[in-house]
Amino acid sequence: MSSLSLWSPRSHYRQTRKGKILQSTSELYLRDDLGMGYTIPSQTSAKRNNVSIQISGSAQKINDVQDLISLLVPTYCSSSREDKIRLVIVDTNVLLHNLDVLEHSSCAISNIVVPQTALLECRHRSFSAYNRTMDLIRSSVSKDSDGTGSSNNKRCVIFFPDCHHIATQLPPSNEKKSVNDNNDARIRQVAMFFGESLVGSGVEVTLLTDDKNCRALALKEQMETLEN
Repeated sequence: MSSLSLWSPRSHYRQTRKGKILQSTSELYLRDDLGMGYTIPSQTSAKRNNVSIQISGSAQKINDVQDLISLLVPTYCSSSREDKIRLVIVDTNVLLHNLDVLEHSSCAISNIVVPQTALLECRHRSFSAYNRTMDLIRSSVSKDSDGTGSSNNKRCVIFFPDCHHIATQLPPSNEKKSVNDNNDARIRQVAMFFGESLVGSGVEVTLLTDDKNCRALALKEQMETLEN
């Protein structure tokens, strides 16, 4: 992916009803300084009329893998009685139909990555689910003071701008894909990016989706990557 240019224009031609040929050009600007995503921690303001108002803090960039690991919350695994770290990349269908699971205050899914592609598709299909997803991103609390001077990690929700990240762009292909298939491929690319970046770190990267075809393609692409 490093061979990609940061400026990627795409042109196509179309014929009007009068027979004229028009050229349409779309420009995509990629960036190589987006790191591993961003967190938007929430901050609680002073009470107004006996009501605590929560406001979002400034977005914090995750520069590298070490910064990412320091933010992740250990996931308790009852089978092995050990703490393990699991990072979950969510698909659009999960945001649309299974937000209750992500919003639940459980340690089962404590580290969540929301790709920009999934967030935009969620906004296009359900604005209420989009607002709930944005609240989920803002609920990322890396350190929560309990009043005793100690701070415990509860949840880490990361927004990842895959649409403009140079490391998660799809390779050029002549195969015609639908918009849905293209979005699924982008989200799988995000999962592949985090999986390759966290190799040997002890962090388990999981793609959470209820799309059977997307899951099968993810397993196939993972096997192809391991073979290469």
